[in-house]
Formats: sequence, structure tokens, C-alpha cells
Amino acid sequence: MKKIIVCVLTLVLSVGILVSCGTDNAKKDVKDFFDSYKALDFNNINQYAVDGNDISKVITQFESYDEKRENALRYWVSKISYKIGEVKDLGNDEAEVKVTINALDGNVIYKNYEEGIKNMAPARVNNDIKNPINSSEEDYTKTNYSENNYGNVDYVDEFIAALENQTVPMKETTVLVKLKKIDGKYKIQNDDEVLQAMLGGLPVSVILG
Repeated sequence: MKKIIVCVLTLVLSVGILVSCGTDNAKKDVKDFFDSYKALDFNNINQYAVDGNDISKVITQFESYDEKRENALRYWVSKISYKIGEVKDLGNDEAEVKVTINALDGNVIYKNYEEGIKNMAPARVNNDIKNPINSSEEDYTKTNYSENNYGNVDYVDEFIAALENQTVPMKETTVLVKLKKIDGKYKIQNDDEVLQAMLGGLPVSVILG
């Protein structure tokens, strides 16, 4: 009887240790992902991306930025803060981590940007507002509106002005980061939801175009 009890206890303790290791590793990987994002460490961020998903696409987009857009991005991510909450080991190398994210409200930023462009070039307000985040340099740099007497408009400068507007509120979002362990790393499965929270509610499609 004692042997049976000892065996059961040993089994329970072993399972507990395995679960603890799983949750600790999931928490560590999530923390590393957020810290890498804030540092714009694209190589490290890529460890947590599933090939072809939105995280890998956003990394490719960010890596193509010129100095002006990269500085704007650094300002945006510098405002992000996060808090890791409950971690669940779901078994089968899957885990779920609750994260509360505070970021500049991306929808307010983009609304301010659109309004700024419209005020500068009211005759071109319908479908001709360039996206400064994902447009090519040729598209966004000092587009000429001289035929309408509106001079030159630098879309990136307008976006940076909207971004750095001190009235932009912070937006808090709680997201359950879904993870699956692949090649020794917990990779993010619901990347669209996580990225949107980090962009302050701005849809990832605005970044990717």
C-alpha cells in the first residue's frame, strides 16, 4: 500500500514540475517577445513568428522603413507597456498567457492624420490619402498638389505630427496570447489580435496595406 501511495505522489509531483516548467517557459518567451518588439529587435521577434503570419509580414514591413519612419515607429513603441497575468499550460505543447497592454490609441492617431491631410489638401480628400506606414518612398514623399495650389504634402511628417500629438490617449487591451511550442520556442498563434492590441486598436491591415 505504501509503495502505491509513493508511486502516486511521485507521479503527481512529476506532472506538477512539468506543468510548472511549461508555464515558466511560456511566460519567459512572451516577455522576451514584448521586450524585443519594444527594442525593435527584428531578429529576436522573428523567433516567435509562424512563417507567413502577420508578425513575419509586419517585420518585413518595418525592416524596409527609412530613418524618418523608423524614428516614428520607435516613438510609438516606446509608449507601450505591458503586464503579464495568468499563464495556463494547455498540454500538447500549447499555452495561453494573459497580457494587459497599454499603447497609444492607434485609431485616434490615424484619424488625426487623415484630418491633417484633408485640411492641407481639401480637394483631394476622397481616395487619394496615402498611407505613410506602408507606402513606398516614391508614393509618400512630398506629393505635389501644385495644380490645386496646395503645395507639397509630406505624408510621413503629417503622420508623425499626429503620432506625437499630446492629446492622443492611451488604450488598454487585455489579450490572451495563444502559444504553441515549435522548435523549442513558444510561437504566437493569434498574432493579428496581439499586434492590434500593441497598435492601440489599429487594425494590422493598415500596416500591411
